[in-house]
Amino acid sequence: MVGFQSIANWSGPAPALDGRRRFALSSVKGLAANTCTLAAAMSRTLKLLNRKLLAAACLAAVAIAGCAHRPPARAEILAAVGDYLGAPYQLAGEDSSGIDCSGLVRAAYARAGLKLPRNVAEQVKACPQVTRELLQPGDIVFFGACPNGDSDECRANHCGIYLGQGQFAHASRSRGVMVSDLAGGYWGPRFLFGCSCLAD
Repeated sequence: MVGFQSIANWSGPAPALDGRRRFALSSVKGLAANTCTLAAAMSRTLKLLNRKLLAAACLAAVAIAGCAHRPPARAEILAAVGDYLGAPYQLAGEDSSGIDCSGLVRAAYARAGLKLPRNVAEQVKACPQVTRELLQPGDIVFFGACPNGDSDECRANHCGIYLGQGQFAHASRSRGVMVSDLAGGYWGPRFLFGCSCLAD
């Protein structure tokens, strides 16, 4: 009998196969191909699920740390953010099938019964500004650049929702709705100010 290793090293002509063996071999090859395709799909799904679970765990941790009772509006906003975690980025998008940064802020605030403008430039003017030190969970955070270092010329081009514990949620162009560090990494140097639309 020819073993698997012998078949793998076979350099001569292929052994003759009757109809049943050819059918069996074809079936095995088809099953192997389908199994590989299924395994690849499962791997991609698990990676996405792991990212969403990690983001959700991060959101839950920062949202409840140090404060068990939040005003209802802030709690609604944070709950809405949790529903959007993992949603893909889509310019001008407004739902979980695709959403951008200002769309996320607007949608989360709408959940709490608050209507905000649609774009970043208008959202900046919608509520009183607050410093980093005075941010509370649910406040809006803005990022951008100040030409020539002049604070009077700062222009916001990105926004998110502060979660507490130095974390914020936002719609990233490359990774969709996610949680990031407010103080460090890419966003820390680009933070401009926060805005508080909520009266506690």
